Amino acid sequence: MHYLLAVYEQKSFQKASEVCFVTQPTLSMQVKKAEDTLGQLIFDRAKNPIELTAYGKHLVPLLRNILEENQKILLLKDRLSNVLEEQVKIGVIPTVAAYMLPDLYETWKHDLPQISLDIKELRTNELIQAVENKTLDLAIMAGPYNHPGFNSSVLYEEEICVYAPHITDAYTNRNALTQEQPWLLSRGNCLRNQMINFCQLEEKETSMKWNYEGGNIDLLMQMAEKLGGYTLVPRNFHALQTKQQHIKKILVDGLPVYPGRTILGVFSARSAKVEWIHKLIHSIQTPYQLGADQKLELINWNA
Repeated sequence: MHYLLAVYEQKSFQKASEVCFVTQPTLSMQVKKAEDTLGQLIFDRAKNPIELTAYGKHLVPLLRNILEENQKILLLKDRLSNVLEEQVKIGVIPTVAAYMLPDLYETWKHDLPQISLDIKELRTNELIQAVENKTLDLAIMAGPYNHPGFNSSVLYEEEICVYAPHITDAYTNRNALTQEQPWLLSRGNCLRNQMINFCQLEEKETSMKWNYEGGNIDLLMQMAEKLGGYTLVPRNFHALQTKQQHIKKILVDGLPVYPGRTILGVFSARSAKVEWIHKLIHSIQTPYQLGADQKLELINWNA
């Protein structure tokens, strides 16, 4: 089953054999044996890269569920053998990782010593793929996200502000930003999509002579400082502590309503590590939900 999923994920027998640490003939033989046993072809080898057959598309989710249940058996064995430490794999979007990891890493280390954390910074679509492939136990990302096989817990709602050193007013609105240069993260970052949606930008307007590939908000803030213009930043972003004078609240249509986003924790409903995932979720909700009482207009990242 691991071999079949490896071929599906790698789209190549050679690459799958490398990640499984076996020779390609060995892996190919095992895949052929599985197809003979099932009486159906799982992969269309005529396609490049390799694709699933119609049967294979139905089979892959079942294999993932079986392996996830098998993981519960292994974890039960470890618990009864007093092997307490469990590894939890977390994926976090860059614009949350920038402040959440410095804020909470020591808390996790102190309060959850039974957990070994494996943390990766991934873009939203990469996170979704990893959750669906079950290579992550918990994805921390901007909402909304709905999937019939996954739980989605609201961690907190977060105001989105504008960083604009050349705007002198304490408040601004999106109409005031139309004449300013927008500095955006690269494609694939949900905050980029939210900025385009909220500020009503056209994709062609956002390129100009600026082509930046990355998720570094600090860099965008420096560009706004030196060259004018603005960028959007999440309220919890750590760099705001030293640059508060340049942070402006954005009024939505002149009302005391501010743009915001929902941060979610997404995980498999069948996860063997659900107990630890809930503990992690609670550790995130506690500090960031405090004081979140202002009215926000939530911006969709994939609209």
